[in-house]
Amino acid sequence: TVNATYAVIWSGYCQEHGHEPLTAGECQSAMSAFEDLDKYDGACHWLGTHSSDRFPSGCYLDGPDCDSNGVAFNEEPYWYASICSETQPCLCKVEPLSTYAPTDGPT
Repeated sequence: TVNATYAVIWSGYCQEHGHEPLTAGECQSAMSAFEDLDKYDGACHWLGTHSSDRFPSGCYLDGPDCDSNGVAFNEEPYWYASICSETQPCLCKVEPLSTYAPTDGPT
């Protein structure tokens, strides 16, 4: 699921989907993006920052919904961490498309 700024992914990791990972600060500010999805009921709460290979790297929802769990940030690099999944979806930053500005060609 993608909005203009964030994408929620349920498999792999942000870079694999062409997105950028969020920082911890961005994650905490952006966690309402999980709340905007119809799949999640209730307000998400912030669980904090940690480092573990048992959770997805970056910003993720720790559990199936916002009601029973919250959003956390895992500092572990994606190559050591678990992948995003249905039970632990990740929030990624959607990079804006670069603007193509043609240059003057030969005359």
